[in-house]
Amino acid sequence: MPGRREHDTAVGHTFALEVDGQRVTMLTEVSGLVLDREVAELKQTAPDGSIVIRRMPGRSTPGEVTLTRRLTADRTFEQWARDASLAPAPQAVGTVHLVVLDRQGRPVVTFALNRAWPRRLEVDGLRPAATDGLTERLALVYESFERT
Repeated sequence: MPGRREHDTAVGHTFALEVDGQRVTMLTEVSGLVLDREVAELKQTAPDGSIVIRRMPGRSTPGEVTLTRRLTADRTFEQWARDASLAPAPQAVGTVHLVVLDRQGRPVVTFALNRAWPRRLEVDGLRPAATDGLTERLALVYESFERT
């Protein structure tokens, strides 16, 4: 609309992850935030005797999101992964919040990842004379997510 200024949501964002009241910032990449469903096939016999296959929405499938950030002195990812690996299964899962921040660090949108738990922590870039820096990637499994 003329005269109306929309916030440009395509550029300049950073991300944060809120886990147990702690905010992990400076995430450089988030990938795999997907809402997915299985496809159920139902075979029916038509009046003429032919087989008709109907495709219908099936169960929702859990997802996995990968969070990437530069390796820093902050050990939140590592501590959370270790704590979850030692805890009984019901205590290892919980709701975490993925927060999209604008250029000024203000929340733009938040996604709640329900029944999430850390599956894998990976440190990358361990090469002699590497100039691109070390990164850590945390893979989280979640059952569902919702925009809050």
